[in-house]
Amino acid sequence: MVCGQRKTGRLPPSYYLQQRQELAVQGRTRPKTADNTKTSLTSILKKWNRFCHELNHNSYAFLKEAQIPDFKIFWRWTLDRY
Repeated sequence: MVCGQRKTGRLPPSYYLQQRQELAVQGRTRPKTADNTKTSLTSILKKWNRFCHELNHNSYAFLKEAQIPDFKIFWRWTLDRY
């Protein structure tokens, strides 16, 4: 088999059951985040902290309890400020 090619044909159900067990043992895996994504996220979190500071909210608590209108007003605030 050439590297990068998938096996062709049908695999038995036991193969998928075994794969599932291995994934269950492995548990949750975090996504691999690109460097630019990390930079953007850092920038957004800094803005979120400024936004919460202006509203006299704890940024972490507000983020955990935030609802859709809270995020919408944050983005409106961001567009007005930046």
